[in-house]
Amino acid sequence: MDVLKKIKGTTLVETIVASVVIALVFGLATMLVNSVLKTTATNDTSASNYALNKLMYQYKNKAVEVPFREEFDTFEILAERRNTVVVFQVIKNGKPVKNQLYITNP
Repeated sequence: MDVLKKIKGTTLVETIVASVVIALVFGLATMLVNSVLKTTATNDTSASNYALNKLMYQYKNKAVEVPFREEFDTFEILAERRNTVVVFQVIKNGKPVKNQLYITNP
């Protein structure tokens, strides 16, 4: 009677322990991915860098006058003349994030 042989399997406790371990690993991985995505989203400066480079290009080609100020959703860009230097600033939450200088002819 080979049909009625006992089939080896796992106990209920082993199955529950394995399920808990899988759930913990999945929970930790989810928190880690969430943290990385949040950090990436808050520290993303590509939009402000693009706007700053565009403004500098427009200034060099005399398409925009200084002083200049433009507000975006999460940052603002300022351009002002200081003697023979034009200062371009990206300001986020009231704090300067990036400064670039452009030296003009006196």
